[in-house]
Amino acid sequence: MIRVMTFNLRTAEAADGENAWPLRRELAFERIRAFDPHLLGLQECHDAQQAADIRAELAGYEFIGVRRGVPPAPLEMTPALVRKDAFEVLERRIFWLSRTPEVPGSTSWGSAYVRSAVQLRLRHRTSGLELAWINTHFDYTPIAVRESARLLRRQVEALPLELPVLVNGDFNAGKRSAAYRELLGAGSPRPLADAFRLAHPGERKEGTFHAFGKLPFAQAIDWLLVSPHWRVLEAGIDRTGGPDRWPSDHYPVWAVVDL
Repeated sequence: MIRVMTFNLRTAEAADGENAWPLRRELAFERIRAFDPHLLGLQECHDAQQAADIRAELAGYEFIGVRRGVPPAPLEMTPALVRKDAFEVLERRIFWLSRTPEVPGSTSWGSAYVRSAVQLRLRHRTSGLELAWINTHFDYTPIAVRESARLLRRQVEALPLELPVLVNGDFNAGKRSAAYRELLGAGSPRPLADAFRLAHPGERKEGTFHAFGKLPFAQAIDWLLVSPHWRVLEAGIDRTGGPDRWPSDHYPVWAVVDL
């Protein structure tokens, strides 16, 4: 069984008052420890203020990520954390969500910010299972969301068909969007499925972005997708927090999968 979590931490650079990072950091780490993931995909990790905390608190994980751009861009990254006792990292690649994905810091399609993804090939230390895992954070401008989904779909389809795949992140788009349909890839030789919906068919309370409890209905923009190789044993959204202080302005999404 493999335990996977995706969690937008909300950048420490933001002036969030009672929900500033120093005041909620322990709440965020409590949610991560409560699930105890083997694979943890983070978004909005601020290199100067959050990355050091994460490395110190989660020392049992290999931290793989770089700043998505250079100053004056925000010093954020989208790191993938791999539990060292569970997985060996065979290959690692960081690419940018642009027309030139191999060019660090590149942008396209009117993106408001530089955006990137971490792609790993892993070997499970106990079973020898190999898998591909991608963690990302899309921009919020509509054209960039659509084109980033197309780019990520091409990256998935370039992987060997026999290789199990996990894809997760903050996609800044809901589950009725073209980006969601693009990534699921119905009819493709490399389809993906929504882990939460596989575990909870018919359930539509799937919102994850809640703006520190300020939205009347949370938006379902954080997803965890799986290839058909996987069986989803459990999946959920950790809604712990509030009413005055929250681990983040996003709820983490998690799944337990096996072959």
